[in-house]
Amino acid sequence: MSSKANEPSGLGGWLVLVIFGMFASLVRIPMEVLRLHVPMLLDGTLAQLSDPQHPAYHPLWVPLFGVEVLANLATMAFTVALLVLVFKRSRYAPKAAVAWYVYGLALVLGDHVMWQLIPGMAAQPADPQFVRDLARSLLVTLIWVPYFLCSRRVRNTFVADWPIARRPGAEPDRPIDQPGL
Repeated sequence: MSSKANEPSGLGGWLVLVIFGMFASLVRIPMEVLRLHVPMLLDGTLAQLSDPQHPAYHPLWVPLFGVEVLANLATMAFTVALLVLVFKRSRYAPKAAVAWYVYGLALVLGDHVMWQLIPGMAAQPADPQFVRDLARSLLVTLIWVPYFLCSRRVRNTFVADWPIARRPGAEPDRPIDQPGL
């Protein structure tokens, strides 16, 4: 039987890909907002879609736009919080990572469902971008959720408690070579 000292731990191995993906999300999301949402505001598209006199009007356009922008902001905040948990090696990081991946998949599906509520959009054939986003989110979720639930590296790395989560009188988690505060 191998000792715990010989088991993988630390922010290495496959966790490097996870961390890279989180940082990539912090770059990709603002770029998507700049590419999709900002032009709709600046060129008057959203104003036209929210005008009852316009042929493409539907009352859900503005709420859909708002939900998408808020979901992107929430995703960025969630990603930053998750990165803090990961770099602090918090015991909450694996559960938060699972939630982050499931949340991402739910956003793709929820966005598609909302688009289908607008008759003009529902009548169009399936958007290839949606199919790619769904496939990517599903694949990423199917790979990384089991990893965070079953990996020895994850189990050995994410062990630190937050100071506010410590039981009264419990010794704080800190490396042996680090003096007390």
